[in-house]
Amino acid sequence: MLLSANIIAAILLLTEGLLAYLAFSGLTNSCRPAEGSTEFPCQVSDLFNENFQGIPVIGQICQFYPMLNVSAVPILTITLRNNFMQVVPVKRWIRNSGCCSFLLDDHKRLVKGVWSIIFTIPVIVIVMFERDPQVMISYTGGICGPFILFLIPTTLVMYGRKKLGEANKYNFNASPYQSTWLIVVIVIFAFVTLFMALYGAISGTAGE
Repeated sequence: MLLSANIIAAILLLTEGLLAYLAFSGLTNSCRPAEGSTEFPCQVSDLFNENFQGIPVIGQICQFYPMLNVSAVPILTITLRNNFMQVVPVKRWIRNSGCCSFLLDDHKRLVKGVWSIIFTIPVIVIVMFERDPQVMISYTGGICGPFILFLIPTTLVMYGRKKLGEANKYNFNASPYQSTWLIVVIVIFAFVTLFMALYGAISGTAGE
């Protein structure tokens, strides 16, 4: 599945470059400040990667990041599907309705692929009708991200350690990073990130 995702990522990146070339190659405005014009829309370089070469370090990240996102889709959709199945009784609804019963046989690769497509449809629809999807990402990633990545896992770790200590059991999977100051640093970083995301969202709304 990961091999297929990387092949699809390469095809999509090639398509992205071709679409950019078709959209902007006929324009005469330059995007480069060195050439005295930054008017948009402007002409892109003949090769897609050349548009980012002038940015040290970040340029290389910009070139690789789209491929990373596309190649990570299988892992993300599998995780989303498993979490969704645990929270929402979808299989029970399918059994009761008697419709699309083939989706219950989710140990097959084809059915797993169908579930991945189902969870990808909302994203495709949003991108098709939302001109600036970055606004939604700033809310979902910038605001929900600190909770999902930092605060909720830290809370689970703290309560897990507490229960383990009360039970006086040895955990062979225990992390070597047991210091309390690490938890404090993570929590502080999470709140700083959350504050910056909220500030950016509020200031952006006020600017509009």
